[in-house]
Amino acid sequence: MGLERFGDKKYYNLLVTGDEEAWEGTTYKAELNRFLEFTDMKVKSKFSNLEDDDVIKEIGELPCLFLNEIGRGDFGYVGKMSHLKVRSKYIGFRFEKIKKIPIENIKNIGFELDIDVSKRGITELHRTHWAIKKVNLIEELEELDDMDNNIITPLPKPKVFISYSWELDETKDIVKNLVQRLEEDAVEVIYDKKSLKLGNDMTYFMEMLVRDESIKKVLVICDKSYQRKANEREGGVGTETQIIIDEVYGKPLQNKIIPIFLEMNSNNKPYAPTYLKNRLGLNFTSGLVNQKYDELLKDIFD
Repeated sequence: MGLERFGDKKYYNLLVTGDEEAWEGTTYKAELNRFLEFTDMKVKSKFSNLEDDDVIKEIGELPCLFLNEIGRGDFGYVGKMSHLKVRSKYIGFRFEKIKKIPIENIKNIGFELDIDVSKRGITELHRTHWAIKKVNLIEELEELDDMDNNIITPLPKPKVFISYSWELDETKDIVKNLVQRLEEDAVEVIYDKKSLKLGNDMTYFMEMLVRDESIKKVLVICDKSYQRKANEREGGVGTETQIIIDEVYGKPLQNKIIPIFLEMNSNNKPYAPTYLKNRLGLNFTSGLVNQKYDELLKDIFD
């Protein structure tokens, strides 16, 4: 999902941080005592009550401008946030970067974005804070982008390939939900039910997981059915196993092939193909719980 959905928003979130690595992940927490700094008084009164669920919902639906303090990064990002949580000292959220914008361009359009970029003393871009501005961010950026096509650049989405056995109903549901959540979090997902078209060469499609260098991760969904088919080289799983093995054997520190464990055997060991038994994976036997999913998402974006 791009920025089009924010076209009618009259406000935007401006987040500035001194942490140079803050926007490299997918989650962030801001200090409550820095919330609504550099914000107009009328806007403050509108958004200051964080105990009001409607206020939290409205803040989370605004577009965002994620920046580093001056001298701590060459680019900022336009994006969105979700899953806002307010605690005693912090506000936390997940975020998605959608487009990249050079910090020099931000400084050049400071007036249009209602950001103080004057050279007198400490300005907004010299201090970690969270402001809300009464500006239609998308409208301003689109207007300026029409004049300079280089002002903002779409960010490439990380790409993952999913290998699984389409046999157990529980596995089908988890795969569908996993694909949906990853796509909502700006990950491009390749798997046969969506990506394989009539008339395509199935083996050529499977070989994509090693041939396509833009594929960052291969998620191997391990259940009892997948273990059996992989070890016996049965069907599509068997073909994918022959392709994946070369990416695993002799590469003890590889991080591209990630096992996702959905079932445990009677010895409380995960069902997994022989070639993955000693590989560190993620335990999804309890479903797509947020902690494990967030760990996966972080690994994809790192």
